[in-house]
Amino acid sequence: MIPYEKKMVCYIDILPVEVIDMILCYLSGVDIFQAFLCISDYIDNILRSYNNYAFNLKYISKSNLNLILNYMNPSKVISLTLFNSMYTPGLICLFLKRFQLHEFSQLRSLHLHSIDSIKLMDHIVDKLPQLMKLEILVVNNCSALIGGRISLNTKSTLSRISVLFKNGLSNGENFFYFSSSRVDFLEYINCQFEDYVDLSRLCARMPLLHTLRAGLSIFPSATTVSPMVSPKLKRMDLDFNNGRIGGQYIHSLLFHLVENIFIKYIQIIKREKSGLMI
Repeated sequence: MIPYEKKMVCYIDILPVEVIDMILCYLSGVDIFQAFLCISDYIDNILRSYNNYAFNLKYISKSNLNLILNYMNPSKVISLTLFNSMYTPGLICLFLKRFQLHEFSQLRSLHLHSIDSIKLMDHIVDKLPQLMKLEILVVNNCSALIGGRISLNTKSTLSRISVLFKNGLSNGENFFYFSSSRVDFLEYINCQFEDYVDLSRLCARMPLLHTLRAGLSIFPSATTVSPMVSPKLKRMDLDFNNGRIGGQYIHSLLFHLVENIFIKYIQIIKREKSGLMI
């Protein structure tokens, strides 16, 4: 009688690579390693060539971390979540000692959570421009970012940025800056801003921006609000997180915002129609 393990190996080995790849795409990187590593040479070869790994290090056990450190190929990873918690202190430092950030050449999504070391955060931020295929950046609950900035250039592939400071704190200035006057890559922003004027100017430079979520601490005069609009903007969520502001002021400010946006869109529509008639 063939042992269960050997029968399982036989059945898996007859599956074509395409079928096994379809199965792997529904599993996390850790699950893939736990379930399929060292079953057979055939499966191991498939795992080495598979290039859509997603690793989430949140609450990861020591044994699973060792599994990742020993078998992960960073050039095959498309999504990575680095998370410091009371259960995994120093995990991110350990991970980045084993792997350099630039080795994740196919990385499309990077999530950073609960980083309190300024030195570590600065190291990661400095290496971000090396991630040439990064599309999504999420920085959550990272007090170490306060006082620092994220630099992006015109070659950036980022389309979504979400930065939420620890305890809702802001660093007193925009958390990122750009090397050009026009930003043609960002489509989604979720962040905390100190000044409405800075946010308004930033949005005017983003022609592809369709979703904006922003917290604001400093408010402009309701009669001098500059229009906050991008040609593709479809959703705008503004959190006026200062409890001292009055309801009448909010109503006046919002009315002026809507009025400015409406006028701006009318101008855009007129320009588009003029272009069609030419």
